[in-house]
Amino acid sequence: MKANHLKAMPAQKRTLLLVVSLCLVVTLTVSGTFAYIWIKAANEANNTFKGTDLTLSFGNGSDSQQIVPGEYFAIPNVTVKANSVPCYLFMRLYTTNRASCDTYLSFSPNSYSTYTFNTYTDSNSDDRDIYYYTTIGTPDVDSQYNAFLNGRITVKTTVTKEQIASVDDFTVNIQYCAVQQDNLTLDQAFAECSWN
Repeated sequence: MKANHLKAMPAQKRTLLLVVSLCLVVTLTVSGTFAYIWIKAANEANNTFKGTDLTLSFGNGSDSQQIVPGEYFAIPNVTVKANSVPCYLFMRLYTTNRASCDTYLSFSPNSYSTYTFNTYTDSNSDDRDIYYYTTIGTPDVDSQYNAFLNGRITVKTTVTKEQIASVDDFTVNIQYCAVQQDNLTLDQAFAECSWN
């Protein structure tokens, strides 16, 4: 019955109906595609957070930390907020003098039952950089993390008075960076961090 109704319609009206129908199909297709791309782009955004730097200066200067065997320096925790997206959490330790840092200081990556920091190797960095990372799911509550065992850097107990008297001044700078895991490999996420 409908087919007969269309045949009885004048040719101009059939053409107009066909054009309006095609326009509606094209509009819905374009709108649907645009909405899909918009939603997909929003879900693929790379969320990157860079934490506040912490710098410790060591040596015999007036603004320097004094090197005392067995003394430790507490490293503040970094907080990942509740309901954050799963992320990679990176930590960078940069020192102006790696030899002095290795001679005087002791530190190692943290390892708890809930998270472990692993060593990350960046082939583009020099030997003054040390990187650690861990992966974090979506926390139910604000959660604190620290890349260093016991949250500290310790002055080695084997440091002698002669070494302390002749220490070359050096600094240690600690930075954190968190990057969402979605659609990123570990190396891609690391590349999102902008280290100073």
